[in-house]
Amino acid sequence: VAVVGGGISGLKCAQLLVQREGLAAEDVLVLEARPELGGRVKQSHSLIEGVPVDLGAELLHGNTTSLVDLVEAEGWERQELFCWAQGDGGPDDEPVDGCIGMYYLGAEKRLLRFDDPDPDFVKFNEMLWQLGETEPASVKDDVRNMKQWLEDQGCPQRML
Repeated sequence: VAVVGGGISGLKCAQLLVQREGLAAEDVLVLEARPELGGRVKQSHSLIEGVPVDLGAELLHGNTTSLVDLVEAEGWERQELFCWAQGDGGPDDEPVDGCIGMYYLGAEKRLLRFDDPDPDFVKFNEMLWQLGETEPASVKDDVRNMKQWLEDQGCPQRML
């Protein structure tokens, strides 16, 4: 079997072909255009001496993903990170280090501050808080991703 792409999805696919489908590892070929595997998950230690710099994906969202399972199974280091509204440092009304959380509505070419009173934005944020309190086991089995969950909850289309 040829798996096209050595990013996290391609690597997970190859792993599942071996583990769940019973293929021998030598019967699964991962094809990657770049000289290294990992896709957007890449880190450099050479740009700034002694400081790891993320060159792609920065976060593993949630604790119930197959990527987190892989990280834990391999014993790789993982650091907890609290992120609120893209960099304001926490749910405070005052900026942290001069920054406040901003959201960009691409279709409208509009920036919203984290506390913008736009009714759709307020509803969207309430849904995100609700999602944070939702136990994974309580989510319907046919929900495939966060976008679908938000749609099922009645999220305003312009917020998706």
